[in-house]
Amino acid sequence: MFYFGTSSVRGFAIVLIISILTSFLTAVLGSRLLLGMWVSSKFLNKRPGWFGVKERDIDEL
Repeated sequence: MFYFGTSSVRGFAIVLIISILTSFLTAVLGSRLLLGMWVSSKFLNKRPGWFGVKERDIDEL
């Protein structure tokens, strides 16, 4: 779109590229932040079933 379009189409293409990159970066960074906070809260320590692991299959360290 950017290479073959006129000025208004090029403007739309630039805005579209910026919005796609911004959306991707916020999705990746936001999910990393939220998952990191969730794991460090130790909420998941007593819920091995959420990961498909049975408690009898977990060896003590």
